[in-house]
Amino acid sequence: MLFHALYKIETHYRDFPADHPKLPLTFAYQMQYAVVHGYFKTDREIVWRTIHRDLPRL
Repeated sequence: MLFHALYKIETHYRDFPADHPKLPLTFAYQMQYAVVHGYFKTDREIVWRTIHRDLPRL
């Protein structure tokens, strides 16, 4: 879901990433890929910490 939202933003607002360089968009893509395709290799503790520590700042 996050990937689709980021894709839509970049599709419709092409300057958004350049206008907001502090947003960790590359990390968000990587995190999404790891969670979706990592299957049982995903470290749920890292996902949980990311949600609680990093997501509120965005």
